[in-house]
Amino acid sequence: MIEICDRLIKLRKEVGAKQKDVANALHIAPNTLCQFEKGIAKPSIEVLCALADYYSVSLDYLLGRADDQGVINLYADLSPEEADLLTNYRASSKEQRNALLTTARSFATK
Repeated sequence: MIEICDRLIKLRKEVGAKQKDVANALHIAPNTLCQFEKGIAKPSIEVLCALADYYSVSLDYLLGRADDQGVINLYADLSPEEADLLTNYRASSKEQRNALLTTARSFATK
């Protein structure tokens, strides 16, 4: 069975991302991601889910339990504008997300 650290490296290289970019998108420290990729530390279930979403793969694939990526298209039913909003939301800090949600909710109630 392939190790999760090997999958993380493989997936990151496939998308052409740097550790810093992935870590920022997941709101974790770059050295934490580095530890995951070296097999020094194991990600929590929350981080595993975020990694699977980031790379659009199933948890089984990420954990080495399946060879099929089980590609998940989170944007399949979204318009380009909705996909752009979601992408920017995910790239935002917690404070920015809260501000975005507050703004979006104010528009929805008008």
